[in-house]
Amino acid sequence: MASTNLMDNASAITVFTLSGLNGTEKYRIPLFVVTFLCYSLIWVANVTIIVTIIMDKNLHEPMYILLCNLCINGLFGTATTSLALHLFS
Repeated sequence: MASTNLMDNASAITVFTLSGLNGTEKYRIPLFVVTFLCYSLIWVANVTIIVTIIMDKNLHEPMYILLCNLCINGLFGTATTSLALHLFS
């Protein structure tokens, strides 16, 4: 049986181009407003859930602690994603 090298059919990608948003220069302000509203809604919802869980002693159970941790993760995730989009655009 002949031995074949598995790396013969490999290629290296060095550039990644996101071309799906071409021609959106004239929609820059409306896209910013929609994105900012979604970002603000996510923050308000997550902070509301976190504060509710912290303030209500009946919600200090493992399921709600997990929900609180997921909301904190969501806050960090949205902040990091929006910052990365701003820095690399």
